[in-house]
Amino acid sequence: MAELPAAAAAQLAAQLAELGEEFQRSLPARLRQVEAALTALGKDWEGREVWDESDEAALRKLCAAAHSLAGAAGTFGHPDLGATALAIEELARQLDADPAARVDSARLQFDRLLSTLKAASESSPPALAAPAAALSGSRK
Repeated sequence: MAELPAAAAAQLAAQLAELGEEFQRSLPARLRQVEAALTALGKDWEGREVWDESDEAALRKLCAAAHSLAGAAGTFGHPDLGATALAIEELARQLDADPAARVDSARLQFDRLLSTLKAASESSPPALAAPAAALSGSRK
């Protein structure tokens, strides 16, 4: 693989760092999107015979918010955050595909995942200096 010239590598590293900082700033809003979609689904699922269009829309919003968060978290070096967001997305997709799985235990699983997601979001942001060296081809 061809190495970038030092100036281009430095510029790219600066852009990545800026995007990483923007991700960090957007994190509270991203978490609120996930939480809002879960809130829209309600708490008591047992014995609920009908899921209406707003419930289906909330599941889709939850999938989209979790998917977006998982991808961005992975891109910017937050593997725990990304893995938890992915688990939320996968559970939401499973419930969308299999309405019989919409039971209180699944809702409790969402609650646990949301707690884990919040904890992971509070961890220290990764340093983005390492990619700059990799981009310029520097070896230690």
